[in-house]
Amino acid sequence: MLERPKDIVIDLGQLAERGREDVGMTETALKDILGDYYVRDMKASPLVGRLKRMKAEADRGQETMGRKLRYLFWLN
Repeated sequence: MLERPKDIVIDLGQLAERGREDVGMTETALKDILGDYYVRDMKASPLVGRLKRMKAEADRGQETMGRKLRYLFWLN
């Protein structure tokens, strides 16, 4: 998405017509909105697990939140 940026347009009227209950239509709506950027099957990101681990370490007192934030800023 960063290499070929384009506007993402959400047609609220079209979404309202489809209804919220129909899960299959939600996937179609995502494809319509995101176009080529929508990928149906992808492996799960390890980021969520890493964030959970970091939170658990901070909750147990193994690491301070300040130390975790320093690491985060260092990565960026």
